[in-house]
Amino acid sequence: MTTKDIKKKAKSRKSKNAIKKNASKSRKCDKISTQNTGKVDTEFYEVQDIVRSRIEGREIQYTVKWTNWNGGDTEEAERRLVCTEKLMGYAARTLKSSYVTNLDFFLRNLDTALSDLVFFTNTLIPLSIVAEATVFGSSVKFVTRDNIGAKIMYLKYIKEHNQMHLLHSFLVPQIDRVNSSHIQYDKEMKYQRQIFEDYPFVKIFYPTKKQSVLFPPPPLPNILFEPVTEEMYKNRENFPHFFPRKGIKAGFNNVRPFIDRLYFAKDESQQPKYLKEVDENKYEGMRRINKAVNSRFSIPLEMRQEPGSGWYILSAMYSLPNVPLMVMTGVIRPAEVARESLRTEGKEVAFSSFVEIPGTDLCLDRREFYDFSKFIPHSCNPTCNVRLVESGNDIPDLVIYSRFPLDEGNGYVITLDYFKAFKKEVEEYFSKVVAPDGKLFHLLEKDIDFVQCKCEHKCREIVYIDQSAKKKSEKEKLTSTFNGMSLVESPKIWKIKNGNFLE
Repeated sequence: MTTKDIKKKAKSRKSKNAIKKNASKSRKCDKISTQNTGKVDTEFYEVQDIVRSRIEGREIQYTVKWTNWNGGDTEEAERRLVCTEKLMGYAARTLKSSYVTNLDFFLRNLDTALSDLVFFTNTLIPLSIVAEATVFGSSVKFVTRDNIGAKIMYLKYIKEHNQMHLLHSFLVPQIDRVNSSHIQYDKEMKYQRQIFEDYPFVKIFYPTKKQSVLFPPPPLPNILFEPVTEEMYKNRENFPHFFPRKGIKAGFNNVRPFIDRLYFAKDESQQPKYLKEVDENKYEGMRRINKAVNSRFSIPLEMRQEPGSGWYILSAMYSLPNVPLMVMTGVIRPAEVARESLRTEGKEVAFSSFVEIPGTDLCLDRREFYDFSKFIPHSCNPTCNVRLVESGNDIPDLVIYSRFPLDEGNGYVITLDYFKAFKKEVEEYFSKVVAPDGKLFHLLEKDIDFVQCKCEHKCREIVYIDQSAKKKSEKEKLTSTFNGMSLVESPKIWKIKNGNFLE
């Protein structure tokens, strides 16, 4: 890239000042200019609007209008843009209001999408924007080479793993429809919690005013309340309490988040039918500690959504140091499944879906079935951590706990450092490579894939550098060793009794 080209470009990275002003949700973006010395100077500008998108070669670019920038609109690759709300606004304007009724058709024709670039630009790009906005609650950005292939791959994941509800957010119903839907949703979730007594109480808060983008809650048939084995998943028809059938009634945004009504007793004030009818041994699915005499989680949680970021905020009402908060769930599978996902579905899917179970060659697969912990955002200075906890069988549970009190100072918000395993790699990279002013600018100009952090406190700024930036042998290293994201603090297996860890 020539000096002239650099002068014309407007880079996008959120500054430290922008991070501090995050409450206003404005996204500050960098304009890079050069002096005769060749030194890079960074000035900050805010994206005013995303005007249009286009395809340049195999790269997706956006025409960006800047606030208080007199140089005119610029053409930017998506990997340079850190303005999720603006991208969401552009996507909402671009999609036709009838798009939800055609989603099945759109996703069935992904392989032939390149034959119609207008369809790809006006339909598939906006759909991918809303889907990708929910990865780690938009608290990190995967600065990959955003091209046609990457979009198609991500939308295939949405289709193949039953995550279509992520794509319904631009079809916003009337607020009374939201109110009636959330009453039923909360009631059905309460029924499920009566069966799985170990799961903490989670209160869902929905927007009280009409939104331009409304994220429907995850469908209850996709939510697990305990980890399940691969064998249980394969025979899920025999475990309807773990895998209830999806109901036929549409709720939020034409999403079907409810459970088949035959699952419940006729009198909805009664307990779920399966709580009475299922044999206890068969109900358990796999051997577990008796939760009725060992309550592990006593802290009520709440979940809220944030514009442009999905169900982004999971928080507690109060806490004490080292208090267990919730168990992470998913389908327990061989770690090779995580490695295969990394190879075929990409980092966004693999990093957000698989969690390593240390001491085993197993992982939690959370691509289709998961719990509310999947919506916990990343932070470089997290309020919580993960411990191995005795479960009653050979596979320990992964339990999230508060590292220190959750209080008004941290907003009671639960955050995790998903990328702590990559700290050493990032530090080694920058110890060997001298970056100009602004690491992000350096990595973008070197065409290196990385993950940019957007958390607020003690932000590492860059949390992962792709192995493809290194020699081939090291590139292969990640896919041969990846067992899911490494979140557990140590190999020690803890016990919990009455809501506290036992020493």
